Amino acid sequence: MQKTLHKENCKRVFSRYDNSCLRCKELIAGSKPRAGWGDLKKKQDEMRAMDIQRHFQNHNQTCDYVKRGVPCVAFDW
Repeated sequence: MQKTLHKENCKRVFSRYDNSCLRCKELIAGSKPRAGWGDLKKKQDEMRAMDIQRHFQNHNQTCDYVKRGVPCVAFDW
């Protein structure tokens, strides 16, 4: 399935659509807008926070660094 793109000189501004643009016509007809990069970044940040929380729940028993007596550097990158 090919994604329809806005034409190069589309005059759309927020919800004011350009009737000569194929993608704007799809949106007028009720097609759902695609998720933006902000949605992806927010989801990635949530996943990272969950990974960090999961790592530190049983930190002393599960962390390889702590078992070796070295300060934990997980998630320091």
